Amino acid sequence: MVCKISIFIITCLCCINIARAQACRDSFPVSVFQNPSFEIHGPCNMQWTGEGGLIDGSSSAVYIDVPGWHAANTDNHPRYYNLDCKLPFQSLFDNSYLNKKTGYPGIPLPLPDGNGLFSIEQYNYAATDTNTQENKTKKVYITTCLANPLKAGVTYDFSFDMGFGLFNPNFNIFSGVWSSPSPFNVGLYGRNDCPAFPVQNASPDLSLGCLADRGGWTNLGKVEVHGRNQWVEGYIEFTPAEDITALGIGPSCDFHANIKDTFALYYMDHFVLAEKKIFAFKTITAQSGNNCTGNFVLQAPAYN
Repeated sequence: MVCKISIFIITCLCCINIARAQACRDSFPVSVFQNPSFEIHGPCNMQWTGEGGLIDGSSSAVYIDVPGWHAANTDNHPRYYNLDCKLPFQSLFDNSYLNKKTGYPGIPLPLPDGNGLFSIEQYNYAATDTNTQENKTKKVYITTCLANPLKAGVTYDFSFDMGFGLFNPNFNIFSGVWSSPSPFNVGLYGRNDCPAFPVQNASPDLSLGCLADRGGWTNLGKVEVHGRNQWVEGYIEFTPAEDITALGIGPSCDFHANIKDTFALYYMDHFVLAEKKIFAFKTITAQSGNNCTGNFVLQAPAYN
């Protein structure tokens, strides 16, 4: 037993950070998502300067196919990015601010997992000082149908990486500049059917507010994520009250007053979803010791 513990500590020492360590990558279970890190994609759309395309985009000029993933409806298309589609100059993957082409926040490097990622968005331009209704803001989500439904009464863990983009000071004099304000609440939503995504945008209600405002969706949980010019790991633990066959990920059902009068954009990557009981060593707590000098006393959750 002592030998096994020593080997585990050596393997995972790189994961320890101050008082609470995120899960070691090698301990992550297999995700139930198809294409969980968005590595599989159609041809890069070089007509679109976004270095990838719009998932379920409305025209050939912006469209890109990312198997397993869709826009929530026809008025909310997530942006997809991939290093395979990197522009030779003025790229969002180029961390030199002088070379950025637009006011979009730069993509923090290195990427968490592989070359593919996408962004979620929230626009608060519809709200004023006297109108701060969450269901009047525009929010962009990514959705997927599950091959095997999540079971009612079973507890699941969902982990993800969220990128707070690099701000481009060359564009701070313009209105409508995108940024990644912190903190931001990420929401997870489910439904017990699997419609043909993207759902036809038959009314303004399908493009405003969180998914739980739009009908058919259940709010499964949310988490507040903090960061600046970096990738941050987030976790949501939830127990659905009914079987879930489709999921949506994006802004929570909050107004997010800290992004009022601006456009907020966050990058996302590396989705892992599995039952809690097989989500081994989700966190390891450092009871004492120092991440510079070592001498750790660690406490891991019980796991058979």
